[in-house]
Amino acid sequence: MGSKLLAWVLLGITSLCWAANTIFARLAVGEVSPMALVMLRWLIVLCVLVVIARRPLAKDWTKLAPHLPRIAAMGTFGYTVFNVLFYVAAHHTSAINLGIIQAVMPIFIFLIAFVRFRTPVTLLQVVGVTAAVFGVTLVAARGDWQNLLAVQFNEGDLIMIGASLLYAAYAVALRSRPASSALAFFAVMAGAAFVTSIPFALYEWLAGDLIWPTGNGWWLIVAIALLPSFAIACPSTSPLVPVLPEWRSGAGELFAVYPSTRNLSPKVRAYLDYLVEHLKLDEPGAAP
Repeated sequence: MGSKLLAWVLLGITSLCWAANTIFARLAVGEVSPMALVMLRWLIVLCVLVVIARRPLAKDWTKLAPHLPRIAAMGTFGYTVFNVLFYVAAHHTSAINLGIIQAVMPIFIFLIAFVRFRTPVTLLQVVGVTAAVFGVTLVAARGDWQNLLAVQFNEGDLIMIGASLLYAAYAVALRSRPASSALAFFAVMAGAAFVTSIPFALYEWLAGDLIWPTGNGWWLIVAIALLPSFAIACPSTSPLVPVLPEWRSGAGELFAVYPSTRNLSPKVRAYLDYLVEHLKLDEPGAAP
């Protein structure tokens, strides 16, 4: 299998596993309580990561350590709080509503990315998001748009919108993640997710709402831990492969701006020499 075809296959599997997570969330109602589900899910993920992520984590720990607070925050809000809201929402709304609301998550990502990084949205991206929302809505309506008139939105849908906003912010934050292996980065976030899920499970137990997993509940927890978690993480641990080589941005100008001084620091001088040599740039001149 070629690398490009493998990339498309992995992207497809990731989407299917993410969709399966929605179904599993609904099936888990009555089989395990939401907070227990979140805690046990990340406990299973950590048990697997202890085996497969030890070496990458040890290798990249010096790169990750300076960013631990930010990584922990990403794991807390992008994983724990999102999961808590997601599984609580599943107790109050249907899988169809969950799917429709998740389909608009890319719109939230575009908006947050524009506000944070001024990232422009291309026409192709708008067409892709529109097609995705249209397709999910059509499936939810079972091919008949009249069925949408019978769909009722409730507090679970509002909770799911909040969860989608959180995950969209997490997705945008991934843009500035440390330069480490994806598996090591995921391991740190998963650890933060497990630790911060414990207080939620403890509160659920103290409130008398804890439901320990049934036999079916354990199967669902394992499926949620292994499929959505690792299927989403694993493609990012492989080498990046261009899947749409025909879509390229136009050529642009690159400027190196630095203070006007006679004696440049060795690091700045080495970087400028690199740009001239490897990017075939003209010899730079200092800005006044």
